[in-house]
Amino acid sequence: MPLPLTDPRPNPPPHVARIAVSGHVDTSPWTNVFWIRNGGETTPTPADFGLVVGDFYSAYLNSLGHIGSIHRHTESVAGLYYDATGEAFGAENFAQGTGNQGEEALPANVALCISWQLSQRYRGGHPRTYIAGIAEGQQQDNVSWKTSTTQAARDFANTFHQAVNSIAHGNFSSCHLGTVSFQRHKEWRTPSLFRDFVPGAAGVDSRIDSQRRRLGRDRP
Repeated sequence: MPLPLTDPRPNPPPHVARIAVSGHVDTSPWTNVFWIRNGGETTPTPADFGLVVGDFYSAYLNSLGHIGSIHRHTESVAGLYYDATGEAFGAENFAQGTGNQGEEALPANVALCISWQLSQRYRGGHPRTYIAGIAEGQQQDNVSWKTSTTQAARDFANTFHQAVNSIAHGNFSSCHLGTVSFQRHKEWRTPSLFRDFVPGAAGVDSRIDSQRRRLGRDRP
């Protein structure tokens, strides 16, 4: 039965992994969090999961990692795999990447928003990925990105999705990029649910978004 949100958050479903890609814009840190599902539903070896995490990171660096200013740095990835018993094990990878625009980056709180489509109806809206470090010259005006910027970002997002879904190593097979639904009606789901993203259906909002916490804590 559902649990109140005052209880600890339940684990994600079995054979699901949390992947966090991190970097910085100048000196300001950022992290993009993703979820993937092992459609084979058999726990991989730690070595094979390390290869999965490495391939995921390569997919990011070769697509979403190109978005933005050369002052947007991608630095590392950390993955955590949850098996059928709820136990988890991890893997990390480190490599450097930068955006492909040779201009200064906008402030770290300014973000371009990628929306991922789900086949199911989703009351909370579409899952989103916020990309920091967009180059100054990509603004159309004070509230909008250039159409060329959103189109390029959408192409990168769909390329990333395709690359992630093609990852397979050992018992980690039939990879699916998606999201985990932990809540329903303001209660924890038990069990939580994984929902796949629809391939080739990423969208990019032309409105400039903001991630205020990327600027850090308030200062006196």
